[in-house]
Amino acid sequence: MNTTKFITLASMLFLGLTISSCKKEGCTDSAATNYSSEADKDDGSCIYAQTPPAGNAIDGNPKVKYTIDGVSVSQEANMTFFSATGASKNIGQSTTDAVWSSYLYDDVEQYAIFDVSKGVLTYPNGSLSDSEFYDYFMPGTYTYADLSEEGVSIEIGSPNGINYSSNDGPQAGSTFEIVSRKQVQVGFEIQVKVHIKFSCKVYRGGDVKTITNGVYIGNFSQ
Repeated sequence: MNTTKFITLASMLFLGLTISSCKKEGCTDSAATNYSSEADKDDGSCIYAQTPPAGNAIDGNPKVKYTIDGVSVSQEANMTFFSATGASKNIGQSTTDAVWSSYLYDDVEQYAIFDVSKGVLTYPNGSLSDSEFYDYFMPGTYTYADLSEEGVSIEIGSPNGINYSSNDGPQAGSTFEIVSRKQVQVGFEIQVKVHIKFSCKVYRGGDVKTITNGVYIGNFSQ
């Protein structure tokens, strides 16, 4: 009798060990991205989704905001203001000189609210590839220029035709940075959307205004 009991207990212990050893391991936390409903034992492999950083500016609507002589200005694309692109090209015998513009336009008053341009880029006649055009807007800092040479410029418009431009005076201490960029599909065209931070002086004759804390989101296209 004692022998029978011993054999029975040994058999049960063996069976228990067998069942235990057959448990499927995996992630047992339902909040994890790799949760397994078939797992009986957690093996520490759970992976959790990372919360993305809030407010990635380049994914927002085209807009411009800045402070000019202490006055804050903020305008965003809507039913009245729309985002647009432009290009000025001088085609020679074998090369093209190009300046590209991105701007917000007031469709009611019919004027460019804010315009940022980048050029001059000289390249063999023909169009740039999408990757070449994308590379032209590499994140980094750029120098203000009158666009007869490589550089950037900013122009601020008004409905009465009184415009101020960075082209018309010195820019000591001014800054212009392409913070980020991305390719976007607009119709059948691949455009480059940029997030820019800037500060500069803008001129109209002898009248000078100082821009600080500038941010621009907009597209460039060929």
